[in-house]
Amino acid sequence: MSVEKTILGTALLRAARSAHDRLEFLSEASRLLADSLDVAETLEKLAGLIVPRAAEWCLVDLLDEDGGLQLMTAADVDPEKAALVRRMRSLYPPDPGTHPAYRVLRTGRPELVPVVDDAFLTGAARSRHHMRLLKSLDAGSFVCVPLKEHGRIIGVLTAGGGGENGMTKRDLALFAELGLRAGAALSNALLYRKAHAAELSLGRALDAARMAAWDWDLSAGTVHRSRQAAEFFGLSRKVRVGGTWPSCIRRTARGAPRSCGARSPNAATTSRATACRVRATRACSSSRSTGP
Repeated sequence: MSVEKTILGTALLRAARSAHDRLEFLSEASRLLADSLDVAETLEKLAGLIVPRAAEWCLVDLLDEDGGLQLMTAADVDPEKAALVRRMRSLYPPDPGTHPAYRVLRTGRPELVPVVDDAFLTGAARSRHHMRLLKSLDAGSFVCVPLKEHGRIIGVLTAGGGGENGMTKRDLALFAELGLRAGAALSNALLYRKAHAAELSLGRALDAARMAAWDWDLSAGTVHRSRQAAEFFGLSRKVRVGGTWPSCIRRTARGAPRSCGARSPNAATTSRATACRVRATRACSSSRSTGP
């Protein structure tokens, strides 16, 4: 009876330690993933956390604009195998109809492949060459879990190992939780990248607008150009034009205002003369509502 209690106590102790290790692993994952808003850095941290601590190898695929999966990170205890996976993905992209990662993408449910045997490899291989590459990876077993954020799947995390490091149902539960935490971190990083890109685009648009910015003081007969426009076109920032605005317009037979071709004194080139005519036309257009 005492022997049975000892065995039971030992098993409970191991289970408690295992549960503690898993909680510690997830807590560390949350801390690491929350430290960065850069997508590449977040993926690197995620792969570094998993390999070799929780798996021998891992892959991270993110959903692209066409609804497919794009391999973003491949990590392995053997760097040559990680390089081989990246090469194999370019030669033989995963089949959306049969690949486990695509099934997880469609269903949103984690999936465990307990044994990667010849039957599994035969169903996945596209050719003999592909079969040889798959066998050389010695995947063992693996789990596929969705990367989710607020119920939306943004990618798939795959991790595996062989022998004593093979995947089990406990590992499936662990990686499913990790997928939720990693999905939230990656979603924030992706949103930040989009916001940063939008900010850059807006900045370029504003810079382009400043290139053509100018202010015509009708009463003084002067034009003030923006610094960007002056530097780009090689013009002075302030220039006086001939006459006040009444002398810069005339009426056609139909009564429509037209530019009289007011010129800047230093408008020596065709492009500068054209710019002056545009400025005069704009001034004339604004005079319809403001009056002399």
